[in-house]
Amino acid sequence: MRDEIVPAKPRQTSRQPQVRRDNPGPVFSTTGRFRALLSALVYFAIMVGAYRLYDAGFGSRHLVIFQLGMLLLGISAVWSLGRAVMPSLHLKVNSDGLLVSRMGMVREIPWSQVQRVGVAGTGKRAAVAVWFTDGAAQRSTLWHRLRPHHGGARVFPIGSVSGWLTRRQEIRRVRTALQQYAPGRYDSRVL
Repeated sequence: MRDEIVPAKPRQTSRQPQVRRDNPGPVFSTTGRFRALLSALVYFAIMVGAYRLYDAGFGSRHLVIFQLGMLLLGISAVWSLGRAVMPSLHLKVNSDGLLVSRMGMVREIPWSQVQRVGVAGTGKRAAVAVWFTDGAAQRSTLWHRLRPHHGGARVFPIGSVSGWLTRRQEIRRVRTALQQYAPGRYDSRVL
């Protein structure tokens, strides 16, 4: 009797990328840093002006209201400054799937894990929304938050692009890219 030789299965030592980064496809980025920086400067200027008015004797009877207003202005200024210095979020759409990246960290969403994809919302609330196949749902991370959307998740905000005309053009570009690279999964009826 002959012993049958069964070849050993190769052992995978590292996780193979599901969405190739070098695959060609359009890249989209969030913007708005200049506006965020401008808002932070305006908040700081209002705080300085309010403090000078308070120091001159205006509103000294309403100390609690003044302090609350300064606290809220300070929080708004710090929030805007944080948005101005935070690196942009990037989305690459290619034939393998979606790549969302920021500061060298990458989230891969292969088309095999996507049931449906589309642009959800309008104007400043527009975003790329993904509905994952059963068991393929991904979780939010500190650097990339997934926002729930009617059973799916918003994975990339398009509405954070500067002006309304640029935003409309960017939404149109994203829709075209999804139609081209996600045939059978792209849903133009997403709200």
